Amino acid sequence: MVVPSWEAWWRTAATRPVPAMTGTYRVRRPRRDPGNGMTPGRVGVVETFAHRPPGWWRGVRRDPLGAAGDALWITAPAAPDRHGRGFSWDFAGSPRRLAPAGGAGAFAGAVPRGGPRPYTRAGREAAEWLLDVPHAGRLRVVLDAEHPLVLLAETPDGEYREELTDLAFPGSLPEELFDPGHAEAARAAWEVRLRAAQAAWRERPLPAPGHWPGPRPAPRVIDGDLATGLLVLDLGLGGGAPAPGARPVRASAAGRSRGPVAARLARRRRGEPPYLGGIFADPKVFVHTWSDGVWQWSLATEGPALSPEDLSAVIASMPAPDTD
Repeated sequence: MVVPSWEAWWRTAATRPVPAMTGTYRVRRPRRDPGNGMTPGRVGVVETFAHRPPGWWRGVRRDPLGAAGDALWITAPAAPDRHGRGFSWDFAGSPRRLAPAGGAGAFAGAVPRGGPRPYTRAGREAAEWLLDVPHAGRLRVVLDAEHPLVLLAETPDGEYREELTDLAFPGSLPEELFDPGHAEAARAAWEVRLRAAQAAWRERPLPAPGHWPGPRPAPRVIDGDLATGLLVLDLGLGGGAPAPGARPVRASAAGRSRGPVAARLARRRRGEPPYLGGIFADPKVFVHTWSDGVWQWSLATEGPALSPEDLSAVIASMPAPDTD
């Protein structure tokens, strides 16, 4: 294949529309380093997606129970001046970012630093480049030779990686697939599930930690599924009176000025994927995980990180695990 220059590829991407297509979007990012000796983990999201010209997108999270109310999303074509120009390093990743049609989007203004070289990915001809990308830094990217698609973007160390896989180009997709009513119905079903969980937990103590290094938590249920035991609490730090069913929680006076400013606690059955709804998918948020033998727990905190000693005390103060 003849490998075009970056400028030539970008000019083509600016004028060539994104075709009807389906595929899988994967993104993996390193979490923020808490700076207290604990090793930061990674967060990864997988979605199947579909695109219908001139700009309809539909995404379905691979793990719908772990996605809060955003398990299925649909977006209409955006006005030209609403194309995102920054490179988001938060949890708003989307396959749309890797389809830079119209000369806009995250890769506008990128400067080549290496390449190109011919590349084949899943049988598709492509070109590999090393680019300096505004708001993202240096990225290794693989550009599709036929369509205006970034098949892969990753940091040189591989810690951050975003990619499109399982691509198919059917020629056309039914309009009905992109009816916003599908997303509205999915969110309504989630709200029904949430209300059922909230009602059930009003009759029993919430499984919140008995110790917290900061303002006294006032936990409330913000996601749940009675069939699987999924439960997500907003700990409501400094939020006033505890929610119905909340156990009294000790707050460390010495930690009032150093603890997190917000925290959410999620549980799923042991062996299930970690919960990634809401801020749990944001790599800038500190997330700690542990298991009590029955449940897998995830604690997401914003603001100052918990120290290893504080985290150990919080985990030790959790109530004994139930089975439902």
